[in-house]
Amino acid sequence: MRRLKMTMFYMWLLVADISKVSSFEQSFDIEPEDKSVVVDKAATLPCKVSNLAGQLQWTKDDFALGTNRNLSYHGYPRYTMTGNDEMGEYNLKLDPVTLDDEGVYQCQVGTGKRDEPAIRSKKATLTVLVPPDHPRILQGEIVYTTEDVPLELECVSEGGKPPAELTWTDGSGNPIVDGIKTYIEAMSIDPRRSLTKSVLTITPKMEHHNTTIRCHAHNKGSEHKKLHAKITMNVKYAPKIELVMIGSPKKLVEGMNIQFLCKTKANPADVVYKWFVNDQVVLSEESNEMWLMNISRRLHHSYVKCEAQNSVGKAEVQQRLSMLYKPIFRNKPESLQAEPGSTVKLSCDVDSNPPPTVEWTNEKTKKVVSTSSNLTLYSVGPKNAGVYHCKTTTQGFGELHAEVSVILRTAPVIESPAVQFSYLFMPAHLECFARSVPPPERMIWSFQGNVIGTPYDSSHYTVVEDLIENGMRSTLTVKNIREDQFGYYNCTASNYYGSDSMMIKLIKKYDLMMLVAVVCASSGMVVIFIIMMIAKLMHNRNKNAIKKADLGAESDCTDNKQNAAAIRDSDVSSNVSDIKVETGTGSSLSNYPYNGDNDSTTGGPDSTTAAADGDNHHRSASPRSEHGLPLAGPVQLDHSRLTPGQPEHRPISMIHHPLAENDYANPMNYVVYNNNITDRPISSSNGYIAADRLYDLNPMPQSSLMTTSLVGPPVSLTNGISAATRTSGGDPATTLQYSAAYRNPYLRQSSSAQWLGHNQRQPYDGRPDPPPYGAIRTARNSTGAAATAAVPTAGPNYHIGMAKRQTLATHV
Repeated sequence: MRRLKMTMFYMWLLVADISKVSSFEQSFDIEPEDKSVVVDKAATLPCKVSNLAGQLQWTKDDFALGTNRNLSYHGYPRYTMTGNDEMGEYNLKLDPVTLDDEGVYQCQVGTGKRDEPAIRSKKATLTVLVPPDHPRILQGEIVYTTEDVPLELECVSEGGKPPAELTWTDGSGNPIVDGIKTYIEAMSIDPRRSLTKSVLTITPKMEHHNTTIRCHAHNKGSEHKKLHAKITMNVKYAPKIELVMIGSPKKLVEGMNIQFLCKTKANPADVVYKWFVNDQVVLSEESNEMWLMNISRRLHHSYVKCEAQNSVGKAEVQQRLSMLYKPIFRNKPESLQAEPGSTVKLSCDVDSNPPPTVEWTNEKTKKVVSTSSNLTLYSVGPKNAGVYHCKTTTQGFGELHAEVSVILRTAPVIESPAVQFSYLFMPAHLECFARSVPPPERMIWSFQGNVIGTPYDSSHYTVVEDLIENGMRSTLTVKNIREDQFGYYNCTASNYYGSDSMMIKLIKKYDLMMLVAVVCASSGMVVIFIIMMIAKLMHNRNKNAIKKADLGAESDCTDNKQNAAAIRDSDVSSNVSDIKVETGTGSSLSNYPYNGDNDSTTGGPDSTTAAADGDNHHRSASPRSEHGLPLAGPVQLDHSRLTPGQPEHRPISMIHHPLAENDYANPMNYVVYNNNITDRPISSSNGYIAADRLYDLNPMPQSSLMTTSLVGPPVSLTNGISAATRTSGGDPATTLQYSAAYRNPYLRQSSSAQWLGHNQRQPYDGRPDPPPYGAIRTARNSTGAAATAAVPTAGPNYHIGMAKRQTLATHV
């Protein structure tokens, strides 16, 4: 262990001695490097030495330059060693540098005083750079040329070291790389410098016209100097054309007007134009513009061409037209007839732009069966035969439709109503429709197993056959059909492919209007019966009330006068019972025969009939009862008002027009005339005198009233009432106004008083007021017979205003 420690100690001492010796040897801290310098500039080659012991000097191409820092003493005035001795800096500076300074330099240190070994730096090459002279283009500043004729341009640069690099750029500054050849050669006056020549071969184009081409020269010594030469090119070229549409429509549509413009560039600018449409010259156009008016689809995909020519040459340009147009069928689809099992092809050829989308739809299934313009059906049969719809859709123009029928050649199929109708004793028409392609060759009718419609039975049957779409219609006419001719008829149709039969049932048809009339008549009789029952009940109620009033009158004469006055007052204000009966409705109610009051004791239930002077027609009087008023009938007059000396007679209703055959007067004093007889008042279409026409008639001309009796001739009444006669003022008519002097004490005053002026009662053409109740009761009780009564009539001042044509309401 001890020996090991001693060995380590001696080794450390040895290393320390060696290091100490090395630390005092001379060495280079900085050595020179290769360097390039531009002529006439300054250059410095560095050299730094540590522990300098010997003598230091620079060598050029192994030739010593001297040891003095100022090397001018050694014949090198531009050379100097710069730096600090203490720092060991001995840098070689050359200022200015010339081409002669180019060479290999080295920094060397000699042996020291203590025999320190000499040292040398690595060699450094100094390269002197010379910028080239300005380049020049031998063709000058401008050159005249023609398009597409090759042209050579030469650019030369001299004196460059290293040789100059020549490049070319066009008028836009873009480098030209093609068509260039470069030549380098040493200058005769100084072989260290070079002459560079670049030859550019170019094919002039229109784009080169009036542009400048530059030649650039540079090398490492140029120091980013812009050395270039330029030349301007004047290029003659044929016209260059651009064909445009004025307005630049995005889409051409059929029917538009288009203006074309031929934009031209040419040198020289004298240009002659020609226009073509599909290679056909448009002679009318010689300028650079052309119009196409109202373009149509036939110009779709046509070409419009413009041609321009000058002294150099000619050029042309064309444009293809593409327009939008609505869809139309090139060939409209047609229906086809097909044999069973065959193959058919349906076409839906539509011309439109943009191209349409096509859909084929089966009418039976409503499904799309194809989306192409052609539809092929294989093995045609009942399943795929039928109607197909072609629908085309063109964007911007909507839809176009077509219908095609694929008709299968088959046996006839009869499609007629199984049940048909006819009136008895009228011509019956039975129709049989047979659908088939081809149409049926024959159609036969038979009844009860016998063929009919032949020429042998034309007196009873006729058959007419008409061709219809995809078939035939046969019409069998049975003349004046009888009861035994209703039943089943057989229709048979046949063609080459087969036949079909159908049983058609002919049923007797009843007149619906007759059924309606019967139902209406029955309903009317029921309604009239109900009305009569109500009227009879009201009549009985009024009769009982009048009997009570008569008992009070017989007990006290004084009370009778007071009661009469009270009754008249009650007539004015009573509103106890309003029974409104429709009259003149023209329905079955108005025509229903009237039955008189069975309780009447004055001649039985039948109404009394009399004849006027010179009148052979019958009249009907309204019925009346013993103790009550006649229903809407006449008012009895007092015997005291009769003219003295006249015999007593039975009152009747007065019909102001004589009745003829088929005339009828109902119990409401409304007359139905037979319109077939002339010289009658104006009446409605159903034979009635309409209520709204009553005011046009003069009911009582000459203020006269006529009555008749079964026991005596007509007599004149008191107060100047005489026999009725016709005047020019109009025909008399029955009025619906009734006297307020009825025996019923509960009836109110007639509303006709509202139609009189000044709120007071006025005489009707001199007609006297009705007799009081007392006089009527006295006359009835004393004589046991009914007083003579007359129908109240309307005078010239009486009018019915705003009356309906159908009904009038009266107080009964």
